[in-house]
Amino acid sequence: MSSLFIRNSKFIYQDIAGERMLLNCNAFLENKSQISMHRFQYQSHKTIPELLTSLIEREQKNGNNLEIPFGIIDILLTSQLIQTSQPVRMLEYGSGQGLLSCHLAELLGAFHEKSTLVCAYDTIEPEWMERISQVDQLPKVSFFAGDFGDFQLQENFFDIVLINGMINYTEPYEVISDALRLAKDDAVIFCYTNNTPFLENIIQLFFEQREEYEINPSSKIIVANTRDKSWNIHKIADFSTQALKDIEHVKFICSQKMIEKQICFSMMSVLKQDIKNASKMGNIDLKLKLIDQKELLMKYILSQ
Repeated sequence: MSSLFIRNSKFIYQDIAGERMLLNCNAFLENKSQISMHRFQYQSHKTIPELLTSLIEREQKNGNNLEIPFGIIDILLTSQLIQTSQPVRMLEYGSGQGLLSCHLAELLGAFHEKSTLVCAYDTIEPEWMERISQVDQLPKVSFFAGDFGDFQLQENFFDIVLINGMINYTEPYEVISDALRLAKDDAVIFCYTNNTPFLENIIQLFFEQREEYEINPSSKIIVANTRDKSWNIHKIADFSTQALKDIEHVKFICSQKMIEKQICFSMMSVLKQDIKNASKMGNIDLKLKLIDQKELLMKYILSQ
């Protein structure tokens, strides 16, 4: 189990591997935002430590046991927001009932009222509207309803994208691909995995270079930058080579007497995307080979 605490104006994350500093509120020169890290005389608005502490304490009172994951997200998001005095554009992919949305809105609005927060989900939830309405200082907030994996939003638009893994996505590969399509080339990607191992596995495939903060064995905060994306089968020139590697990977999996089912399901999601891409390219031979491997993998899963 991990923990989160503040010591000497530093927000610290601790797990079995030791301590990591998430945010140093003594580093005044690193703060380019409109909110101060320490209190000046006659200052009325909250300082950054006060803002973060109030969000964590409020979440503790809610009794959902989300103060640590939400607190880590709040602090890591703040570490991005202090780097600029300009408004930012953020997407929450999978906003659900707004448990996390209100935290994001609170921070974005406090740092710059002209920042943008788009919360995307497959349907609007009344609980989301209620929670957002309780935020004191809102940024520009909008809600978008659409299909996971194909949100009709502007590409290459968002500075920060958070994939909310409190939602159990049936096609995590498509969700991550869609989120990356909407993010800028130098965007920060947050992924909160909460009992969603397939989402975790696939985001790890996309980003070999990443930061991970484990909450418990089934929950993590993963942070990466789009410029560090290392796994991309959308590049047409590389697709056939990658798809053939995926076929060999399936053959290897099916040759094993026993292998974790979550690895099989993650590979199944990859094959589905490979088949779609092969179809788009008009590569019928490759598509048929991929379908054969998909059927082989399904038989292997059922035999376990």
